[in-house]
Amino acid sequence: MESLDGIFALAEEFFAREAIEPEHHFAVSFALEEIFTNMVKYQADNPNEILIRLDRAGDRVRIRLTDYDVDPFDPTEIASPQTDLPLEERRIGGLGLYLTRKVMDTVEYEYVGRQSTVTLTKRLG
Repeated sequence: MESLDGIFALAEEFFAREAIEPEHHFAVSFALEEIFTNMVKYQADNPNEILIRLDRAGDRVRIRLTDYDVDPFDPTEIASPQTDLPLEERRIGGLGLYLTRKVMDTVEYEYVGRQSTVTLTKRLG
């Protein structure tokens, strides 16, 4: 988790280099943090670094996070929380992934050879 400051700095450099409009910064940063922290949380014993790639293709931003030598954890299969229930009746967890799916246009997951990759896209404009 001590890597978060560096991750936010990486995102800010990307926003500046690619001239990403400020109204998209929160969504991209939030999704990046959420997926990264979930990878760390659910693979806590993994000593490998998580590769983060940010790129822009036309009117889209793509975030790709890859975790190596891990068991599968597919964030696209996590059920959405029951947001219509009172807080005291809700199950803990899942809200961050739910919000990530809301602020991003796509969330994709791939698991091959003990390599877990989450790809998120956000349309700009």
